[in-house]
Amino acid sequence: MGKILFPPVPTHPLLWILFHPAKKYDSSDSLVAVTAIARDGNDITANLKVGNVGPTWINNLSILRVYASSHSKNTYVIASGLPGWRKIHEDSTDGVTNVYATSCDALAFNRQVDLYVDDTKVYRIVVKINH
Repeated sequence: MGKILFPPVPTHPLLWILFHPAKKYDSSDSLVAVTAIARDGNDITANLKVGNVGPTWINNLSILRVYASSHSKNTYVIASGLPGWRKIHEDSTDGVTNVYATSCDALAFNRQVDLYVDDTKVYRIVVKINH
C-alpha cells in the first residue's frame, strides 16, 4: 500500500493555502484565512480575511446612524460600507464626545467622512466639507 498524505498534496497553487496555513516568521499563526474558493473558467475568487491588522483609514463613507445611552462612554455609529455598529473607542471621555459630536454633525448635514477603524471600533473621524 502506498503512503497516504494528509493533508493531501494540492494540485493547484491556490489550494496550497488551504492545507498550509500562513505562518509568521516566528512560526505563529498569521491569522490569514482564505475561504469560499471558487473557479469559473479562468477566474478564481476567494474571501480573504486578515485578523488583527490594527486600525486603518477607510475613506468616503457616510454616517447612517448614531447611538448614545446615559452610560459613560457608550456611543456607536453605523457607516456606509462597514458592517454593523462600531463602538467609539472609549480611551477618554472628551475623545468619545468629540468623535460622537462630529459623527452627529456629519449625519445631520449629510457629509462624507473618513474613519480610522478596526473590526469593532471607531478611533478617529475626518469630516469632508462639501463644496
